[in-house]
Amino acid sequence: MKNVLQSYVLFVGGLTLARRFCVMAAVLLGLTAPVIAQDGNTVTLTYDAGEGLTGELVEVNDQVVVLRSSIGLVTVPVDGVTCIGQACPDSMRFRSSAPMLTFSTLDGSVAVRGQLIEISNDQYVIATNLGELRFDVDGAICTGEGCPVTLADTQFGRDVVLTNGATAIEGQLVGIEGTSYIVEVANVGPIRVDSSVFDCRGEGCP
Repeated sequence: MKNVLQSYVLFVGGLTLARRFCVMAAVLLGLTAPVIAQDGNTVTLTYDAGEGLTGELVEVNDQVVVLRSSIGLVTVPVDGVTCIGQACPDSMRFRSSAPMLTFSTLDGSVAVRGQLIEISNDQYVIATNLGELRFDVDGAICTGEGCPVTLADTQFGRDVVLTNGATAIEGQLVGIEGTSYIVEVANVGPIRVDSSVFDCRGEGCP
């Protein structure tokens, strides 16, 4: 743990003192603390740079937000902070036009509703009433209009038709590499097609 903290000290060296504390608190939460009990007062505070801290909202005013986390009370300046969670004040609340989706574990034991903020480090980052939550992409099921397509959703070996104007390529989708479709075409073999310039139709389309 000592080496990990030393690395983070170097990483946050260019941040303000307040932001350094937020980052270090988040690191300690992830490394040493039990999971924080989440209730209606649980929120996540994030900066534009991406660092964040989750805890129980204790107090908020025009200058600071006070959270109770598993490392104790933490005071965070409000400048540049976005708040995720039902208890957030309107002036700081995270706002997004993204649709509400449901994310559940593969065994169905946990399910939450929220808005997808991003996919980062192979995790769904979700804004919920209980703050920011994360699910591993390969360990979660997304349901709802607007769920992102992942490779796990793609059924390779099924028929596709790729079109670009008068050009049409018919075959079976056998792979995806970066932004390219790999299509097995009869009497030709596998060909690589740029997915950004071709429309895909058929049961094998991602």
